[in-house]
Amino acid sequence: MDENQRRRSQDEEMTIDLLELFQVLWNKAWLILLCIVIGAGAAFIYTKEFVTPQYKSKAMIYVYAETNENQAATLTDLQIGAQLAIDLTEIATTREVVETPIKTLHLSYTYEELLKKISINHPQNSRLLAITVTDPDPKVAAAIANSLANTLRYRIGEIMNADVPALVESAVVADHKSSPSLSKNTAIGGLLAGVLVCAVLIVIYLVDDTIKTEDDVEKYLQKNVLAVFPVDEAFDEENTVSKGAKWRRKFAQKLSRQKGR
Repeated sequence: MDENQRRRSQDEEMTIDLLELFQVLWNKAWLILLCIVIGAGAAFIYTKEFVTPQYKSKAMIYVYAETNENQAATLTDLQIGAQLAIDLTEIATTREVVETPIKTLHLSYTYEELLKKISINHPQNSRLLAITVTDPDPKVAAAIANSLANTLRYRIGEIMNADVPALVESAVVADHKSSPSLSKNTAIGGLLAGVLVCAVLIVIYLVDDTIKTEDDVEKYLQKNVLAVFPVDEAFDEENTVSKGAKWRRKFAQKLSRQKGR
């Protein structure tokens, strides 16, 4: 019975703590809302002014087209599997393939820089290979994607000793940026600011062990409050006014002596 009562009292204390914590946050709701607005505004300005927009263009090739007659049976029976997809992705990212658009388009990118802008995708259960290029200039992104697709087609045909795969779709110039998302970044900025200020308020509440009310005395000291002595604000105000008046009187007397001299 005692154990059940102890658990019940612990549950009640936890509930009271949660309610107090909610009350602390509710009392600071204006501060939380202000920080959310500031965080969202900062994220909006940063995304708008300092983040470079990126554009994507995609070209697609059909991995196997018509094959030579003496290899028709072998290549027809070959199914595109996971391992082959990995092989084609590795071929698409080789230095010989990637450096071709750098030379033909006279780009200032290095092999490593351009490689970071290229994404090779192989849709499952298909013979398509998608080449996606991301760049701040939509025209450059489309040109790189088309150059890579054509280079890769001939490279695959050469390595596989087969006909050149067909080009399914050429890359076009993107009309809309792919990143960043202004609304998404703004929402994230406001959310992070709100979470941060709530965390700070909770930490301040948890580390604050000062006694402010009668309930705090009973809660932390397990003592009953016998009496409360209210502060006489009128008395304090009267003393403050009288002290000020005395100081002004002394200052006036000193000033009059100096003038009499």
